[in-house]
Amino acid sequence: MLFRNKKGGEKLLSIWWIFTIAIVGAGIAFGVSIFYSAEVDVKNVEAGIFADRISDCFFEDGLLISNLLENDFDIFQECKLNKEVIESNFYFKISVDLGNEVKEFSGAIKESACSLTDSEKKGCVKKTRGIIYEQDNKIKKGRLEILAASNQIGEKISLVK
Repeated sequence: MLFRNKKGGEKLLSIWWIFTIAIVGAGIAFGVSIFYSAEVDVKNVEAGIFADRISDCFFEDGLLISNLLENDFDIFQECKLNKEVIESNFYFKISVDLGNEVKEFSGAIKESACSLTDSEKKGCVKKTRGIIYEQDNKIKKGRLEILAASNQIGEKISLVK
């Protein structure tokens, strides 16, 4: 007999329901704003991936590719890199020391972004690797030095054509 008129109970329940929905909505809004307000700088990681991609392009079966030593070597075509994107957002300087000669490639954004001696700047990565190459039917040793930098600001692009 106590619960014959349930109209007041339903009104009280709807107030708590609205309060619960408001708390959940405020929590979601707060979480999304925290997530999107975080500043993430991935320039170093991106430059490292770019340097690894260039390094992988220069080798076939563990040996330096033979056409790298030719004068008409086009790094953008051989490594299948998108030239417009690389020239606007990246920098690279590659030095291949073959003992008796040094072959260098460079390109893209400001050269002053990094230098081979000062690679501790933000967005710059320097990688050095020993290389084995064949010249005059002899296997020789050398050194590959790659300096890569990224100046990306967070847009979606593709490095590969």
